[in-house]
Amino acid sequence: MRLNIKLATSWNDLSRKQLENISLHIHHNYLQVKDLEDGSKHLEANTKLYYRIVKELLKVNGPLKTYYAIKRIPIREYANYCKFIFNSNNRTKFIPYYIISGKRYYAPHFRLKNCTIGEFAFADSVYYQWKETNNEVLLSLLCSILYRPKSEIPTDIDVRKPFSKILAEKNADQWQKVSLKKRLAIATIFEGCRNYIVSIYPNIFPKSKSKVKTNFKPKYVPFGELISAKIEFDPSKLEKVQNLLVNEFFSIYERELIEIKKRPRK
Repeated sequence: MRLNIKLATSWNDLSRKQLENISLHIHHNYLQVKDLEDGSKHLEANTKLYYRIVKELLKVNGPLKTYYAIKRIPIREYANYCKFIFNSNNRTKFIPYYIISGKRYYAPHFRLKNCTIGEFAFADSVYYQWKETNNEVLLSLLCSILYRPKSEIPTDIDVRKPFSKILAEKNADQWQKVSLKKRLAIATIFEGCRNYIVSIYPNIFPKSKSKVKTNFKPKYVPFGELISAKIEFDPSKLEKVQNLLVNEFFSIYERELIEIKKRPRK
């Protein structure tokens, strides 16, 4: 029996359901293996994760084709079929909106193009704290920062209400009602957008030149610190800078660093 199989090959090809389920599988796997010291148990847990992801990728073909396809794939090849998932998270497409208690909460644009640097810096700080603590309240706050009700006066670039820390914290309770996999999907997309931003501004976010692997994680630098450095810690400039769009802020910063590098050394 010959099977014509469709299979996503990039993060942005994943459907909403696939994204949510895969985000949940990865999260559960992380909780399962993070404290394990037994290498064989790590391998067993990861093999199960690869199987679940491959099965999720195959589901678009219908239950019968999925059944026959999964039977034909050797266990050792599971990792190859979902390699793109683990190479790098480059998901940059948001789910357009979520409905909570009958009210729509709208997403930012593709690649966070309509987010201000103030919004992005706050979201990034909350995202980092959530990754460190696995506190679901922080995950809900991240969702609340990014997804907001429709503004009474929407603009050409953003239908959401203007960013406000107070509004985000107020609406975070609403997001506690949303299933974990939906909230995890939003965090996954934010991470993908963050990865993209880091990749296109190499002077602001230089890659480590060291080829030696260590057990030490690189120090996390909050984006808020970049803002403070950019305005030379002058509070009078803070509001103006925080209202710049993400790419406006980083483009200016990147050009300045390039110009500094061009200057002759004394």
